[in-house]
Amino acid sequence: FYFFFITVLDFGISIVAVREFAKERNKAGLLLSSFLTFKLFISILLTFIAIAIANVFPFSGDLRLALSFYAPILIFIALGFIQTIFQADLRYEYIVLSSFFWRVSSLLFLILAVRLNLGLAFIVISFLLAEAVRFIILYVPSRKFVDIKLPTIDVKLWIELVKKAFPIYITSLLVATIRNID
Repeated sequence: FYFFFITVLDFGISIVAVREFAKERNKAGLLLSSFLTFKLFISILLTFIAIAIANVFPFSGDLRLALSFYAPILIFIALGFIQTIFQADLRYEYIVLSSFFWRVSSLLFLILAVRLNLGLAFIVISFLLAEAVRFIILYVPSRKFVDIKLPTIDVKLWIELVKKAFPIYITSLLVATIRNID
């Protein structure tokens, strides 16, 4: 269900952003802030669309609730865009560290939800909590590399970004469709 939304959310922006940060390192903070603001706007819109779709289609009550609770994952994925600054600087240790703690916290929160018999909705919430852990672990060291100021709205920059990312987006969308067609 969320794979399509995640593909739309990225739009090929991450690949273009890494290149732009590496090319214009002195503007990386401004670029990251602007691109992150753009991704947050898109993620909030997609979150509402996902919740609406989950509540319109004839899903079972538990599944509808779980899909609705899980919708904010799109916002956390947008926030995870911060990792592109580490990619541009070839500082993958921060990405690996965040991924490690994300997986460990996912497991711990999942075990807690299951052991306490909290149900599907709380299992979904446990994954959101793990995403929050991942974001914090990415955000804290990112402040050493760039100054992030939100919101940074630069529509001209956003249009330029979308134009550069569009071919990558089309390719990603086709791959996602082919991969999930069956």
